[in-house]
Amino acid sequence: FELDRYPAEPEPELGGTPRDYMGKVLAYCQRYANSFTPESRGLMFIGSAGLGKTHMALAIADTVLNRGFDVLYTSSAALAAQLGREHFDRAAEDPWLDACKEADLLILDDLGTEMTTAFVQSALYQLLNGRLLAGKSTIISTNLDPDQIGRRYSAQIMSRLEGEFELLPFIGQDIRLLK
Repeated sequence: FELDRYPAEPEPELGGTPRDYMGKVLAYCQRYANSFTPESRGLMFIGSAGLGKTHMALAIADTVLNRGFDVLYTSSAALAAQLGREHFDRAAEDPWLDACKEADLLILDDLGTEMTTAFVQSALYQLLNGRLLAGKSTIISTNLDPDQIGRRYSAQIMSRLEGEFELLPFIGQDIRLLK
């Protein structure tokens, strides 16, 4: 996570520079990873494509794994596809979905890229709510802002995300395009 990829010019709405702001996000995430327990608060990385959300989530996963915890990473689209397969093929038992429920840390990448149906909304609610009730930590990344999430998903999901997760906006320009 290279801070020099973020602008060093002050932005009045930030009260500083994007580089300084992202440095604070980086420091927060390092503390989170180094002090992680399965009961740690969930994180939600919000921002446009190419700002380092997935990279940050995987860096946290690496530290958490090295500390001996179970981590499961999946994209939102892959999760929705797997949930659909399990729902429509009741004979199929999938230990992968159980692992999503039981992992010390679940990383759900790119929320909003999946086909959002009533079934997916319900299954996502059940997974997130079940993890919250079990005291399990989840990291979610998304290109959607909170208003878009509220419109796309149920009020129950948005309430849990806003109330139970630390929302961390990622700012700047698409790093992939700057390379």
